[in-house]
Amino acid sequence: MRFERDQLQDGPAFDPGGLVQRWLAGLSAPVNPFCPFSTAWIRITAFSLLGRFLLLLQTLLFLVVSGGMALVAGGALVFRHDR
Repeated sequence: MRFERDQLQDGPAFDPGGLVQRWLAGLSAPVNPFCPFSTAWIRITAFSLLGRFLLLLQTLLFLVVSGGMALVAGGALVFRHDR
């Protein structure tokens, strides 16, 4: 069964918390992501910064783990060579 926008605004039985109505209310105002004062632009900027931070954190964690593994492998080779 397909629901149209008008049917969703009437408050269907499967939406007791009003999630669909709140979502539709958020769609009622036009959003321009390129306007520096819109909430969409702020949200895009914030999540872009968060994504860059998480990517940097992931890269640093990878370098630390791979460096530690290289040290362990090198130490094992030196230990084996000395025996």
